[in-house]
Amino acid sequence: MIVVLSIIGLLIIILLIGKVSLSIRFGKQVKQLFSNSLYISGKTFSFEQLRGLPEPVQRYFNHVLAEVNLTLAT
Repeated sequence: MIVVLSIIGLLIIILLIGKVSLSIRFGKQVKQLFSNSLYISGKTFSFEQLRGLPEPVQRYFNHVLAEVNLTLAT
């Protein structure tokens, strides 16, 4: 009985260590991806940019993108 409980406990510990290890590796990969990305906050999108694209492409972008209207307060 003690042997079975020891084996189960060992398996649980191994699974927890694996989960923590994967979490750490995932975090490092996310940091790497963000560090390699370009600064895009200053870029804006207008639906006018879609003119000339095929109709299915225009419908897709109209569905997934939001037009940004920047107005400066004076």
